[in-house]
Amino acid sequence: MKKAVSKKKDKIRDKIVECEFSQKEFLLFRKKYSGISSVSGKLNKTELQDAIFIMAKKSFRNVIVNILGLLFFSIPGMVAGYPGWVFWFLQPVFLIYMAVYITARMNGHSVCTTFKLARLGLYLIFIRQP
Repeated sequence: MKKAVSKKKDKIRDKIVECEFSQKEFLLFRKKYSGISSVSGKLNKTELQDAIFIMAKKSFRNVIVNILGLLFFSIPGMVAGYPGWVFWFLQPVFLIYMAVYITARMNGHSVCTTFKLARLGLYLIFIRQP
């Protein structure tokens, strides 16, 4: 049982490495979640990883909520058929980018960091990691 859990954690660590967070982004994560440290004011690797998991899941959830909100406001345009078939092809791209942009501005991160966190959150949600 422990081997299965450790393999899952190794997969997650590999996924974080694949996201290629910059040093500046790691410093942002440390600064944002320095309050969750138990005794000292510093985060160890496990606590930093937990903070990244929390931020990734929240970012993904916020992106989905923003997509639904933007979709709600674009329904009248879709019903009216404005501006035609181009609208239908560009709508998903617009919704995803604007949702990531709005989430980034809400959280005070860059768009690139928010996109990486949302992508990691999507991965974490589908492997059911608490």
